[in-house]
Amino acid sequence: LPMEYSWKWTKATRINLKGRAIGGGLLGFRSPIKLENFWDCAENCIAACEININNDLWKIITVYNRCGLERIRHQLEDLMEDNREKKCLLIGDLNARIGTLGGKFEDAQGDRLPRNTKDLVKNKEGENWIKLMDDYGLTVLNGNIEGDWAGEYTHIDYKSQSVIDYCAGNEHAWRDIQSFVVGNNESSDHFPLETTLKPMNFNTEDKKNAKIIQQWNCEGKNNYTKIMEMHSSDSEDWNNIRNKMWDATPKRLFSKKRTPTWWDKDCYDARRKVRQLVEYAKHNNELWNKYTRQRRIYKNLIKAKKMK
Repeated sequence: LPMEYSWKWTKATRINLKGRAIGGGLLGFRSPIKLENFWDCAENCIAACEININNDLWKIITVYNRCGLERIRHQLEDLMEDNREKKCLLIGDLNARIGTLGGKFEDAQGDRLPRNTKDLVKNKEGENWIKLMDDYGLTVLNGNIEGDWAGEYTHIDYKSQSVIDYCAGNEHAWRDIQSFVVGNNESSDHFPLETTLKPMNFNTEDKKNAKIIQQWNCEGKNNYTKIMEMHSSDSEDWNNIRNKMWDATPKRLFSKKRTPTWWDKDCYDARRKVRQLVEYAKHNNELWNKYTRQRRIYKNLIKAKKMK
């Protein structure tokens, strides 16, 4: 595991004599963010901790719901009751389908509008989760915020697609959240949930092994276009144009990851195909089966390369 992160884990537990252990989890925060007051229940696959970001205390609760909400309800209620005044995020595989429930916005009459989602299926477990979140002031990010207005699928298998992984935050946390994205992961049936907080100061330790690059998100592109239209001139030399292009976009730190010795062009090409297919499938549901086949090919290739 990367040494620049602080790690805590919840043990996987074995229910039957045969077969592998199930559950378990891994929680990591990059230095200098300090992880405090870690608590976990391996039996019910729940973990919680506190982190301090710019003197703001955040409560992070992770859940893998493999035994039903009713079994873990009292533990979740205790965790959320104690943190009503803190910034709180609930993240995990809830194994529940909420359909269009959990919308954040209201119409002119004060009625809650349906949440955007590609998975319209709703079950009893999902309804119970939404009621619990409403009781403690949590709102689902999926389909409610910049980056995921479409409500993308979070779980893909060879049979179907669904939204069963969620991130929810209270009103204190929502104020500091900039965007939420369902990312890509070629090695799992579940996609990662990526929550981006509003810009903060760069840490000096990060600058040692990182460089500043332009951030070409939607806001950056629009800002770039406006500034370049205002200052464009045929008489300017290239250096002035280049400087304006650089100043017109927001910046972020970029650290290059170490490449394993077994990683080669075949791995790169296979990963690129998987990533392309998942983007195409988000706009064409008929491509999800092709995506799962290509992902299986990629995983088998990686396994073979590691064994050499």
